[in-house]
Amino acid sequence: MALELIEETTTARGELLARKGDDRERAYLEALIARGVDVAMVPSVANGEVEQADAVAHTVDAMRMGAAVIYQAALEDGHWRGFAD
Repeated sequence: MALELIEETTTARGELLARKGDDRERAYLEALIARGVDVAMVPSVANGEVEQADAVAHTVDAMRMGAAVIYQAALEDGHWRGFAD
């Protein structure tokens, strides 16, 4: 199976939406932490903090420990991989 690369495009509207989404996500995470919710933080693959396999291992560990919330959970199944958002 050949993979097709999709050209990344950037627009001012897209950047604004991304920034607003990031701000909202950050505020919600901070609110959960302030309320004392057990939040497991998975290191970021996108930011180069860890490799995919390590992020998945962190996610599985957090699930096994019963974390109430797993922030940026990394998931994979065979050729499929992604991040809970």
